[in-house]
Amino acid sequence: MTTARRYAFDTVFSPTGEILAQSAECDHKLSAGDIEKIRQDAFAQGRAAAAADAEHRLSAAMTRIATDMTRINELLAAQEIAYRQRSAQLALQIGRRLAGAAIDRFAADRLLAIATDTLEAIVDAPRVTIGVAPGMANSLKPLLDRAAAQAGFYGLLVVREQPQRAGGDIAIEWGDGAMTWDIAALDAAIETAIAAAFDLPDAERSADHAQ
Repeated sequence: MTTARRYAFDTVFSPTGEILAQSAECDHKLSAGDIEKIRQDAFAQGRAAAAADAEHRLSAAMTRIATDMTRINELLAAQEIAYRQRSAQLALQIGRRLAGAAIDRFAADRLLAIATDTLEAIVDAPRVTIGVAPGMANSLKPLLDRAAAQAGFYGLLVVREQPQRAGGDIAIEWGDGAMTWDIAALDAAIETAIAAAFDLPDAERSADHAQ
């Protein structure tokens, strides 16, 4: 026969609610020091979590800033190239117009100077042929004859109009040599040099030349 045993409560209260007895297993009261330690640990964990979150946000912000700065630098570089290209195009256009005006006004003087310098170097040549633009031979012939005499050249001087020559062009040929002053070729060489220096696209150069 099983013997009944009175149940032992962990905590025994008096009729007025006071604790009369309590088992050792229920004696889990936290001291003030325990509570403070728990508070400090929780605060430290919260602060560490906040610092980690702030660091992550800062890192993401710095990455975005770096990306934006790279994009801005690329845009500025592209604008600088565009400005340089446009400046070069404008310089080419102005140069062509100034050169054209100078050729129209001083073509004869320059051709005479070129011819004189050349004739002084080939005074012993028996025959020299000078090619000029159409419509210029008659007016230049007496001037070239005078320039040849002043240079000490007494050979045969032939002045011919050549359809491929422009107003400022001159071609001088003698027995064993020749020289040509071709405005279009000089313009193309200058244009190529400027375009290479300023990285001008070929299409834009052609468009400007057409103007």
